[in-house]
Amino acid sequence: MGFWDKFKKRETQVKTQSRDILPLEADSADGENKILLDGVSAPQKIKHSNGKITDLIMAKVIKYADTIYVDEADDISFELDHGQTLDKNMLQYIMWVYDMQMLGSMPKENYLGRLTVQDGQYQLVDKSVAVQNIVNNMIATREQARKPRVNLNEFSQSLKNENAKYQEEWKQEVAQRLSNPTLRTVGRTQTGDKVYSDYDGINVVNGEILRLRNVDKVGRDGSGIYLYSAYISSVPNEHDAELIGENYPMCFTLEKRLEEIDLSKEAPSVEPDRQYYFMKKMRGILTELGQKKGRRLTASAQTFGCQMNAKDSEKLLGILRKIGYDIIEDE
Repeated sequence: MGFWDKFKKRETQVKTQSRDILPLEADSADGENKILLDGVSAPQKIKHSNGKITDLIMAKVIKYADTIYVDEADDISFELDHGQTLDKNMLQYIMWVYDMQMLGSMPKENYLGRLTVQDGQYQLVDKSVAVQNIVNNMIATREQARKPRVNLNEFSQSLKNENAKYQEEWKQEVAQRLSNPTLRTVGRTQTGDKVYSDYDGINVVNGEILRLRNVDKVGRDGSGIYLYSAYISSVPNEHDAELIGENYPMCFTLEKRLEEIDLSKEAPSVEPDRQYYFMKKMRGILTELGQKKGRRLTASAQTFGCQMNAKDSEKLLGILRKIGYDIIEDE
């Protein structure tokens, strides 16, 4: 099996549940109406910020007497532990919860939390704000596509106001992230004897949170260039739930690490090793200067001309950052 075959084999496939048990109907506790549940979605795999993986299930449910009005059906959603089989008893319990909501015994909610079984009894636990937001967005998108366009001018102005407010808050958040972009380890996963690393970082182009998952060092060539494989995705906010299956496979290389350069030896005569040698020397010099001044040294770049010049400035700033400068926008 070749490298790409092994790489593709790691892709996660979303299972679809059997729908033989649908639709489900039950009598309401009020003795007069019925509860009907149908339209159960395929499970959406979600990874929470604490690393736990669950399956999000969405369905349509309605309470009726004699006639069913499809447009009046309510959305209801819940989570299961990833890989757990959805069965008839679980759905009947969800129908009972919905009935209690309609009778006023429970608050009416479209997202119930994670469904578990404790001592033979079903319980709903671990409600996630991030998942609630995902559910709200899914429902809002579907409803907006279904509803006729009424009060278009009023809606358009309201949307513009909300968008302007969001954009201002987003600009502030992005500026804060870009002022100190970092890459941090958030976990490791093991498949057989192989251990993969997971990282969160900052997209320096748009300020979103980058999710780098299942990072695997494949090897390196004779010049010290490392080859890695991974999956990458991005989300606007740090604590957003991670929709597994939305990430993309990628390969990338990393240059030789400065830590591997031996300054006790003579400078290499070939590139790029010669460049790395003097970059590490400069890192030591800048460290000493910073200690004398009591702060890290700063650098900035001002670009004139075409996009190629801007690209060269990015490369220069990357080198300056690597040898120890803090990059600032103004002199």
